[in-house]
Amino acid sequence: MYQVKAKTFGDFKVYHVFNKETQNELVLAPEFGATVLQVRLKGQDLLDPYPAPDDLQKLSWARNSILIPYPNRIRDGKYEWKGNSYSFPINNAATQNSIHGFIRALDSKLIGVQLEEDYATFQLRIDYSGDNPGYPWPFTTTIVYKISEEKGFEMSLSVINQSDENIPMGLGWHPYFRLGGNVDDWKLEVPDCRKILVDDKMIPTGGMEDFQFSGSIGENRWDTCFFKNEPESIKIKVENKTGVLNYWQNGKEWPYFQIFTPPNGECIALEPMSCNIDAFNNGDHLTSLEPGKSWSGNYGFSFEKNS
Repeated sequence: MYQVKAKTFGDFKVYHVFNKETQNELVLAPEFGATVLQVRLKGQDLLDPYPAPDDLQKLSWARNSILIPYPNRIRDGKYEWKGNSYSFPINNAATQNSIHGFIRALDSKLIGVQLEEDYATFQLRIDYSGDNPGYPWPFTTTIVYKISEEKGFEMSLSVINQSDENIPMGLGWHPYFRLGGNVDDWKLEVPDCRKILVDDKMIPTGGMEDFQFSGSIGENRWDTCFFKNEPESIKIKVENKTGVLNYWQNGKEWPYFQIFTPPNGECIALEPMSCNIDAFNNGDHLTSLEPGKSWSGNYGFSFEKNS
């Protein structure tokens, strides 16, 4: 049976949802961008954690953050919509772009908890008022986290346009996976897809090339976006001596994903994206969300522990 306990992480209130028998656990900081701090399946921690409360406050590496209204980058933080010009602050010094949207530090509200014998769900809501000059349209985000014995971890993310006009919208998540040891020794399987070619500012050039990878990560390093036209799920596998992480995302709603290997060599980010890098400018799978309409997608992962 799943249980929940509230604890503290510095000034943050944190919820631990767990099943003692199966050693599954979900750790959340609901009031701070609905951020997931840890997912444990079959006793194995699978996400790279925030080492200290200050790191969460700073959202270092945007660990496990929700990326709305755009994932990845916007060139120079500038875009046009319906004949008007808008801009976001430059928050990626290396490329002088705006990155990762802006709701990941907003307050969220816990609106529902369900604890059952073999699964648990947490439902949260983030209400954005439209007070950012770079994005003056209100919207509501709903996040549902589910942890279960059958499927491991699942996440559903949806947005409702609360304004009276169409708005540009892209969704994403930024999980960092950790299996123990160095990523050089891990195996990675990425399905046949298309690699997005970028310039020196990490912005798409318009070109793509075929990509597929199956084998040891070794010295390979990526900060790369990929596209796969898959009507069902896109599946990626990560493995080391501890076990196998099976990652998936809804391929119809989330045809893009980013693979990022941080310099510490201890984790890998597999990031679902509903649209391309700089979609606010190039329009690649950018959603023009109508008033009152919603846009959603889901993704998740399971873990097979080696005996």
